[in-house]
Amino acid sequence: MADRVLVVDDDELICDLVSETLNFEGFEVETAFSGEQALRMLGTLHPDLVLLDIMMSGIDGFEVCRQVLNNPATRHIPIIFLTAKGQFEDELRGYEEGAFDYITKPFHPLTLAPTIRETLEAYNHQDLEEKRQRRIEKLRGLLSPHSTADAGRHL
Repeated sequence: MADRVLVVDDDELICDLVSETLNFEGFEVETAFSGEQALRMLGTLHPDLVLLDIMMSGIDGFEVCRQVLNNPATRHIPIIFLTAKGQFEDELRGYEEGAFDYITKPFHPLTLAPTIRETLEAYNHQDLEEKRQRRIEKLRGLLSPHSTADAGRHL
């Protein structure tokens, strides 16, 4: 049985591109065009992974992520953010909110399937959590005042 991915983005073109790419790679794909629609679908869909935009009207991706992870019925579903928010602070917040990976737009469509497979094939949820925590530490280190001062001296 194919892994099921819920793609959540208010841009229909992005949803179409991601859906076509992942279908070609053997995934079963469902799409939602808002955070509200995604939360409704999660009640019955039971995807293996959610690919989630952050900047959407209504409920944004951060809030969707919080609600998914706070619901005992969905908290096991890994979330990958797929977003135009590409600053270090945005990526750090994404990991802190509970995402297991963070892909910035523009992206190459062929990079999606390997990233999704890596997440789904992780030995267990603890491995994903350890990887997420390492990324949080790395990003915090890059954003710390000490790192910024050091980076300025090397220019």
